[in-house]
Amino acid sequence: RDKVFVFNTFFYQKLTEKQPSISILNKNHRSSVGRFEWIKRNFAKVKSWTKKVDIFNMDYIVLPINDEMHWYLVIIVKPALAVVPQRTEDVDQARKRGSFRENPDTFIVVLDSLPDPNDVKRKCVLDILRDYLECELADKRGSQEELYLDRTRIGALYPVGVPHQENYVDCGLFLLQFAEAFLTKPPDEKMLRQGARWKEWYPWFDHSMKFMREKISGRLRSLVSAKAWQQLETYEHQQGRGVSIETTALMIDRLCTYFNLIM
Repeated sequence: RDKVFVFNTFFYQKLTEKQPSISILNKNHRSSVGRFEWIKRNFAKVKSWTKKVDIFNMDYIVLPINDEMHWYLVIIVKPALAVVPQRTEDVDQARKRGSFRENPDTFIVVLDSLPDPNDVKRKCVLDILRDYLECELADKRGSQEELYLDRTRIGALYPVGVPHQENYVDCGLFLLQFAEAFLTKPPDEKMLRQGARWKEWYPWFDHSMKFMREKISGRLRSLVSAKAWQQLETYEHQQGRGVSIETTALMIDRLCTYFNLIM
């Protein structure tokens, strides 16, 4: 647990707000410079979020990402493996989209239950997060220790056969199950490098996924009083349905009150 850092769910949204008009998909110098400067500007707004932790000491950095009402999970594995005492790569070349070594030293693992090949930001998540790591290292350690991020040492890993949701509402459940599976039994270095199929990593995933709703419900019940839970059930009964896309907006204030959570 001490070697795992989980970002706030608003972190990635803040890091990628006010997307520039330039295409961040192009693999050319102008696009890579524009993308990096965009992330560098936004980094100033989020750098305080890690003021009490050195993320380069972490084995896993967990990022729950919400993009256009869709949740997916990204896990950065051992970013320190990409830290070097001096630059050896061409920085401009390394910042171009999708640029990394044939045999990277570490990975950014993307777990998406509803992939969209037309989503620009999802296509560029590797480059955006490498931009962030470069800024973070320079801000927290680079000026004092003269350390640099060799971006080419960080590869993208999309495990083969990741389970897909069968509707448009279960992405949050899949994100939670992805996180639980990965952090309960992280794949070893050999598995990461071989790019094993998901079922070889977690053959029990589909079975445990069936119980995620019950698990969340049980957790919520443990956090609130019986009276508060009864009020929620009464509200759902009055609406003629459980919590859904239609009732979520109306429920937010009530849930904050019932569960006594700070959002």
